[in-house]
Parts: sequence; C-alpha cells; structure tokens
Amino acid sequence: MPVAQGVGDDGVEQGFTDTKMSIGDTGHVQAVVDSVADKVSKYDPTKDGEEATAYKETDEIGFFSLLFRYSKGTDIMLWTLAMIATVFYGAAMPGFILIFGEMIDSIGGTSGFASLGDQALYMLYIGVGTMFVSGTQLFLFAWFADRIAHRIKIQYFEATLNMDSAFFDEQNPTEMAAKISKETASI
Repeated sequence: MPVAQGVGDDGVEQGFTDTKMSIGDTGHVQAVVDSVADKVSKYDPTKDGEEATAYKETDEIGFFSLLFRYSKGTDIMLWTLAMIATVFYGAAMPGFILIFGEMIDSIGGTSGFASLGDQALYMLYIGVGTMFVSGTQLFLFAWFADRIAHRIKIQYFEATLNMDSAFFDEQNPTEMAAKISKETASI
C-alpha cells in the first residue's frame, strides 16, 4: 500500500497509508490527477467568468423576453392558444350578463327572444363553453409551465455539473435534486 506524507492541522508532518487504492488503480488515479492539474493550471482568478458578464444590474429584462427565454415553437403555440382560451373565458361573463338581462326583459314582455326556455338554453351553452375554455386555458398554461420548468431543470443540472469541486464541498449532495425541483418551481 502506498504511504503518503502530509502536514496535519497542527503543523506536524504525518504519514498515512491509503488503504483504498490497489496497484491496478494507479492508471485511473493518474488520469484523475492529470485532469485536475490541467483544470488548475487553466484557472485564472483575475478574469470574470461568464456568470459575471451575463447579467448586469443596469440591464433591463422585458416580460416577454424573460417568459420566452427557454421556450421553443411548440411552447409559444401552447401559450398563444391558452391566451385565446383566456379571452373567451373572460368574454363569457359579459355574454352571460347580456343573456340574463334579456331574460329579465322577457319577463316584462320586451324581449327579443321567443321564450324563457330559449334564454335558459343560451345560458346553459355559455356555462358549458365557459367550463370548456376554463379547463383548456388551465391545462395549456400548466403544460407550458411544465415544459419550461423541465428545460430550466436540465440547464440548472448541467450548470451544477460544471461547477468546480469547492461548490460541492459546501453543498449537501443528497439535497441537490430537491433543491433543483424547489428552485425551478419557484420560478
């Protein structure tokens, strides 16, 4: 077993034996050491990373650019259809009020409708239509948000994998999946 020398926290040299490494592992260990040495040699603390230049405090981000930053064509179509359903959902109440007003007028004898039964059917149609467009807009908005959240989770995970080892020393690795889900849900 290899013996390594090091300096302990108290400044005294200490020797220790690595019991986990076998003779056949030296090639793999050397590859890892070379990879880490390569990354350390390329690190320049004086340069700002992409994170520092990607967003500045003075930059203005518009609502739609923020909303559609992670969107693709299908997502924009889902959002557009959901907005159309929302417009119809919003128009249902004024339509219902107009029909109800006609129903009240028919009681007084000044209605343009033939009977109260016809007016009740129109109100029923508006109610069923409202239920349909309400469900449609809720479903489409939820689907849109789920697709966007999925893309954000993937990018968040990829960015986490590209962090250096100091980040993982500070974070609890068992909480990583929960943290990703929680933070994307809050977005």
